[in-house]
Amino acid sequence: MLEGAFIGLLGAAIPSVLVFFIYNMVYQSVNKSLVGQNLSMITPDVFIPLMTVLLFVIGIFHWGNRIRYFNASILEDLVGYKCNLQTKSEK
Repeated sequence: MLEGAFIGLLGAAIPSVLVFFIYNMVYQSVNKSLVGQNLSMITPDVFIPLMTVLLFVIGIFHWGNRIRYFNASILEDLVGYKCNLQTKSEK
């Protein structure tokens, strides 16, 4: 599970950097025209930290669980060992 969390952490870093740069560019160019229509985008000070945390949480938990099942299926294919991955509530 830790390997998957680490992969999720690395995988979330690139989208987080992209969100930082792209949202700042879009905010600076689009928000000017929206203000004239009494509309406004969420400021980068609020939006970017929220999106970064969300990307990291999704990446860590998603890949943490996916790698666990992936490793179990590889072990089953290579060795023939059947892993029991049921949760306590499923037993």
